[in-house]
Amino acid sequence: MKTDHRVTSLATHFMLSFYRCQASFCLVGRINAMKLANLSIFVLMLSMQLPISYSAVNQQDLAALQAIQEAWAPTSFSWSGDPCESLWFGITCDQNGTSVIKLELPAQSLGGALPPQIGSLTSLQTLDLSYNTGIVGNLPSELFLLSNLVELFLQNCGLTGTIPDEIGNLRKLKYLALNQNSFTGTIPTTIGQLSEMFWLDFSYNQLSGNLPLALSKPDKSRTFSSANE
Repeated sequence: MKTDHRVTSLATHFMLSFYRCQASFCLVGRINAMKLANLSIFVLMLSMQLPISYSAVNQQDLAALQAIQEAWAPTSFSWSGDPCESLWFGITCDQNGTSVIKLELPAQSLGGALPPQIGSLTSLQTLDLSYNTGIVGNLPSELFLLSNLVELFLQNCGLTGTIPDEIGNLRKLKYLALNQNSFTGTIPTTIGQLSEMFWLDFSYNQLSGNLPLALSKPDKSRTFSSANE
């Protein structure tokens, strides 16, 4: 029996086309599988690089605030989450939400010493712990590392000891209230280095001496008091 060569040629054409399609399908499938595998690896690597918990504020400030909270516990307020994103009571952050610039907790019945970790809040501009008579002890040396401090309100607490010479390091201070404590010793001459001072009150302590010459003649717009009334 003879086979028409046209039939054989047509069959061969279909066979070759079939195998080409099969090969193309396998190639496309292999490429898609490789893409999927690469994507899975990328997602895995990305997840390994992401932190488990996210915090907007810098870790130094966060650690300092946690230590401060622990030192004064129990408190009338509760801090949890991120200080800047969660709007912690008494805390103000900068516009970027990465640094603490104000710590204001007046009249909160706080008790204990001033924690040295306060000195780690290096962007702090305002510190107000006034009217917390339970805050006792000396002024920690770390307090005078706060070179950006503009306002320091510690009046009517239970603080004792001397006012260290290092207070002169706070060159940006404009408001300083240490009145109504139990400070002793002489008024440090380094107070005279605080050229930006607008309001200063040392009254109702057991301090001796006079204000430095640089501050002894304030103009009418400034108020200084050092009397032990």
